[in-house]
Parts: sequence; C-alpha cells; structure tokens
Amino acid sequence: MLVVDDDPLSRALLVGFLRGEGYDVIGAEDGPRALVVAPVFLPDVVMLDVMMPGMSGFEVCRTLKAATETRLTQVMLVTALDGTLDRVAGLDTGADDYETKPVRRESFLAKVRALLRARQLLVDLESARERLAERNRELELKKLLSQSLVHDLKNPLSAVLGNLDLLELRADGTVLPLVRRCHQSTARILKMVLNLLDVDGLEEGRLVPSRTTVDAVQVLRETLDEAQPFARQAGVTLVLDAPKRAM
Repeated sequence: MLVVDDDPLSRALLVGFLRGEGYDVIGAEDGPRALVVAPVFLPDVVMLDVMMPGMSGFEVCRTLKAATETRLTQVMLVTALDGTLDRVAGLDTGADDYETKPVRRESFLAKVRALLRARQLLVDLESARERLAERNRELELKKLLSQSLVHDLKNPLSAVLGNLDLLELRADGTVLPLVRRCHQSTARILKMVLNLLDVDGLEEGRLVPSRTTVDAVQVLRETLDEAQPFARQAGVTLVLDAPKRAM
C-alpha cells in the first residue's frame, strides 16, 4: 500500500488504519515522491490526497495509470472535496474509488478490501491474456511450419510420380504391379498433401466446399491393392466382397 498526503497527521492516520489490518504500507509526502516510490514499491493500492501543493492527486493518478508498471494499481482518491463534479473529475483521471475526509475507518477499510479484490481480478485477467497470446503465437508458428512442410513435400512427390510413370512404361510383367501400387500410394500421399493446402484455404474463406460422387468400391479396391504385399508377408489373404461398381 502507498499513502500519499502532504499532511503528516492525515498520512499517519491512514497508515495506522492499514498497518492495524496487517498491510505493508509506505508513505509519501507529495506527488513527485509518490511517482518515485510507486514503480519501485509496486503497491497494490495507492491512497492519494487530491489537494497537494505542486502536483495534485489528479495528476499523480493520471501518471500512475499511464505507466506500464503501475497501470493495474488501484487508486483511491482521499480528499475533503465532496461535490459531484469533484468525484467525476477524479474518476475521469482513472481513479478506482473515492473517499472523503474525515475518513471513517470501517468504510475506508471496506473500500480497500474491494480494491484489492479488483486488483487480483485484473492480475488474473492479464495473466490469462498473456497465456492466450502465447498460445496463439505457438499455434501460428505450428501453422507456418505445417504449411512449409506441405509445400516442401508437394514438389518431390510430384517428381516421384513422374519417375514412376516412366518406370511403368518400361517395367516387365513381374515388376509392373509393384510399380503401379507405388504409383497409387504416392498419388494418394500427394492428394493428402494437396488436401491440407485446401484446408488452409477453407479456413481462410478462400474455398467453397462442394459435393461430389465417390466410387466406394474403387476406393476399397485401391486400399486392398496397397495392403496386399503386407498381407502376403503376414500370411493373410485379403478378399474384397463387393460388386464391381458401387450402386
């Protein structure tokens, strides 16, 4: 806590109230001293007298709320001014509460407790915001890495398909089925890569999904062909029980 008042008796009164409740308190005799102490002490709550010579409590409050180190600090203006316009002027500087002199102990301490709760909520909110921002940065980095990987895979896969096309023209009967299966598998991987690019475009609103007809039997047949070599090695026989074409 930081109590700022040019009147030693008023300052001592508030410091006594707060220390009696177990709070760690420091005093300052004027605005310039408060602005030196606050960034070092980093008080949760500052009690500011308004009518101080040289630099008013309004000016001190405005400065505290504008500084990065103390912008979340709760400020209570403590003054003999009790008019509505004075309250509005104080709140317009960023003050969080207002207490009029003579200060009543129970009312003052209740407002202090409320300001401490508000301060904790602000700290929690700021912490959550920082965690969310960090998470967003991590997600953005992962997205950039995945996009780079997808782009890097597309060209070599296309080159592999081209070479398999040439190999298929020259392969004999024993090798040709293997070449074709390699071609099908590589084509499928390339299609998956291109689909990932389409997903990015869809998320950014650049693509509009459309319906199309898929031959389910053909999809099963291609899957079976790819799995046959592994099945034979494991001594398993795979059989497709389906019509020649999907209904």
